[in-house]
Amino acid sequence: MNNNTKTVENKVENKLNEMSQEKKDSILASFTEFQTYLGDKVSKGEKLRLSDNQLTLAFID
Repeated sequence: MNNNTKTVENKVENKLNEMSQEKKDSILASFTEFQTYLGDKVSKGEKLRLSDNQLTLAFID
């Protein structure tokens, strides 16, 4: 690990320590909702037999 990596890790750790538990829970809940949404869309794309590239392009547009 170089010094830049350690500096970034320290900054992240400091921000996490400053953040309330409610804020952390909110971020985690939002991420979980996004995972569910994305999983549903990928599943539907796979049922339509879209390739990985087609699925990727569908989410970019």
